[in-house]
Amino acid sequence: MPWHKVVIRNNETARWSAARLMRPFIMGYNEAGATPPENAVVYHGLNDTGAHVYYFSPEASTIALATKALQTFDVTPCAEKPHLDGCEKVTIS
Repeated sequence: MPWHKVVIRNNETARWSAARLMRPFIMGYNEAGATPPENAVVYHGLNDTGAHVYYFSPEASTIALATKALQTFDVTPCAEKPHLDGCEKVTIS
C-alpha cells in the first residue's frame, strides 16, 4: 500500500472538510483497540497556496480506505514516501 495525499483548498469550508476526512479514519483507528498499527500515521501541512495537505502512511491508508474516509476526496497515491518537511504529525485520540 502506498502513501496517499489529500489536498483540501483553504476556504471557508476547509475545517469541515478536514473533519469529514479525519472522523471516519479516527473511528477506524480507534476500533483497532489498544494496539492500533504502530505506523498508522497522518501528517498535515500547508502548501504554497495555503491549501491543507494530508499525508497518510501506508498503514494509515489501509485504515482510511477501509473506513471510506478518502471516498469523497481527490486522493493521490504517492510513488514514494513524501517529503514531510513543514508537516506535523496529527495527534489521534
